[in-house]
Amino acid sequence: MLDRKMIAALGDVPPVRGKPYGLYAWQKRPPSQRSKDDAGLLERICRAHAQSRQTDGSPPVHAALK
Repeated sequence: MLDRKMIAALGDVPPVRGKPYGLYAWQKRPPSQRSKDDAGLLERICRAHAQSRQTDGSPPVHAALK
């Protein structure tokens, strides 16, 4: 049976199906367009939250992103 520490250690590992070299190919791939878009959105969210002196919740931050 897996304990919490083992599950936490496995949290960042993608499931491996097939040959182990597929995992290494996955690690070497350039970032996808989706992950680039997500990083840009995260930057905009952090900027909007910081401009509100970190007091606004999700509705005002969401409105600022529109």
